[in-house]
Amino acid sequence: MVIRNSRRGLIGLMSVVVGTLFFSFAANAAAPLSKTDDPVSNEWEFIAAPYLMFANLKGTVTIGQMGVPLDMSFGDLFKHLDFAFAAQMEARKGRFGLVVNVQYMKLGAAQEIETPEEFLQPVLDIGMDQFMLESWAFWRSPTDWGYLDLFAGVRYTDFKMSMTFNPGLELNPGLEANMGIHPTWASPIFGARTLITFSDRWYGILRGDVGGFGAGSDFTWSFNGGVGYNISRIFDLTLTFRYIEDDYKEGTEGMPDYFAWDLKTYGGMLGMVFHW
Repeated sequence: MVIRNSRRGLIGLMSVVVGTLFFSFAANAAAPLSKTDDPVSNEWEFIAAPYLMFANLKGTVTIGQMGVPLDMSFGDLFKHLDFAFAAQMEARKGRFGLVVNVQYMKLGAAQEIETPEEFLQPVLDIGMDQFMLESWAFWRSPTDWGYLDLFAGVRYTDFKMSMTFNPGLELNPGLEANMGIHPTWASPIFGARTLITFSDRWYGILRGDVGGFGAGSDFTWSFNGGVGYNISRIFDLTLTFRYIEDDYKEGTEGMPDYFAWDLKTYGGMLGMVFHW
């Protein structure tokens, strides 16, 4: 793809790659619940749940003095994904349990920049690696409709972005300029989730949380809800809708070290829940 305005091309390229990062971020905190016969059984219960999110994005990411506007569909995000893994693990005994959510993603994009000089063939490569770990403890209360969990924990994000510019000089093809950023942050989160039993196999799912409050993110909140279907004693499928907002800043605004996210992510989710 040829870019006729280098700054506009850079912003467009970064918007796609950064947007793909948030596609995974939104999925990270929303793995599904599962239906259980006894929600407070003193027997150990374990859950493993890989999941996918079909995300849409709106907002702005700022690096230094450059603001990157985002307004992207799932199709825009998926084509720049190199590798991704996301799963949630859960263990519970009695009323208390622990959830660990792990996600890793590698993505990248490259574009040529058109110049009037025939001896130049500049190329800009952007690569990103993201590791996210979310862990929280919950307390469960059985209800007439199913059960209710209250939880508190932390969401940790490690985000690394590198940019390589090769001017494409015929006399020195190995000449490159490199730059990168590597912000990390951890935000406290507090919330509740519930399962609502409709029948022997069908159930509803609701979850919400808030966090940050200046420790990590300035503020973050999310909501998801949907339905699940119990296929067997060890396997469920869930279909939910997820919405999340996150506002994080570091560095001094207007300076080269400034980094900020202000994004809204929403879309459908498909979860596969294994429980034993």
